[in-house]
Amino acid sequence: MPEVPAAAPRNAIGGQVCGVAAGAVALAALGLLHRHGGVAGGMSGARVGAVGVSLLLATALMFLFKVSHPAGGATALMISLGIVIAPSQWLELLGAVVLGYAPLPDFLLQWWLFLHLPALPPGLQ
Repeated sequence: MPEVPAAAPRNAIGGQVCGVAAGAVALAALGLLHRHGGVAGGMSGARVGAVGVSLLLATALMFLFKVSHPAGGATALMISLGIVIAPSQWLELLGAVVLGYAPLPDFLLQWWLFLHLPALPPGLQ
């Protein structure tokens, strides 16, 4: 188990759920749902409002449910800025957090590391 309370599974998963919900609600409330945003093309007043509302709502939800997790605010920010626009992408964010806390059998972890890590130099094998 993680030593820092904000990194505990309940806080990490709950905080991310709060962040996704807050970002989605902010976009829907300001009519920006399914509109690509980002800061490169400029920020509209509605987009700035969505950022403020999503961060406020994410913080309030995390406080209400006692699931303090700073990265949940970052998730709300990514959604409200329009960087992550599709609901399927929101679920991928949540899935990555859940999988990060799922206990994997040792052989699966070794298999994944074998496929994704570069080979060791000859002197270290």
